Amino acid sequence: MSVARNAGVDPRLVRHHCHDQAELFRAPRTERSTAPRSPIGSPDDEPVGRPARFGDITFDLFAEIDLGGRTVRLFRFGPGNGPGDTVAYLPDTRTAWTGNYLCHAGIAPMLLQGGPQPYIESLKRMRDELPTVDTIVPGHGPIGNGPEAVEWLIEYLESLTADVTKLRAAGRDEDQTLDECPSPFADGLDKRVVEALAEYDVPTEQTRQHMLALMRHLHRLNVVVTYRTLESESIG
Repeated sequence: MSVARNAGVDPRLVRHHCHDQAELFRAPRTERSTAPRSPIGSPDDEPVGRPARFGDITFDLFAEIDLGGRTVRLFRFGPGNGPGDTVAYLPDTRTAWTGNYLCHAGIAPMLLQGGPQPYIESLKRMRDELPTVDTIVPGHGPIGNGPEAVEWLIEYLESLTADVTKLRAAGRDEDQTLDECPSPFADGLDKRVVEALAEYDVPTEQTRQHMLALMRHLHRLNVVVTYRTLESESIG
């Protein structure tokens, strides 16, 4: 967590609550407001603890919250990893909590709810509307440089779109495109990711191998999603 401290970020805040989210969304919407949560790590996942609490204030594109001497700005730039990705920005530390929307430069996204083009437009809006961000705290992976992460992901998605478009135009089907599409991870991880991972107290070589395998799998997923998106657009 020394990386978090160096970025001016409280290490206690660098957590991702996938367990809470998964548990919460198992219950029907009508039951969620009263369904109690299980503590993280509960072996039997029985409903115990305090009732789930939902926000009573919503926003569309921007909101600002005064926490009593500290301001948090919330942004929704458009579709990304999902349709409702929210970025929380602290102006005093120039730090943005980006969730799954934006990870460290060199870490592939996961296109599950849309093609690359809307994502690209969202990232460009973030670049234009939030130029002061220095540091990002992603939902997964190491803390990173904000501008570098935005530029890398735009370039990755643009290259992905161009490569898949070229293969489709050459008559390749989905399986052939998956096999022939170039991968930025063919020769290994981005050196910036390798350097960032080295800042953490984790088994270095094992972590690199797992991260590389994940990046290659995510890229293949993104190729398939991009192919199907382009195919759907051509039919529609």
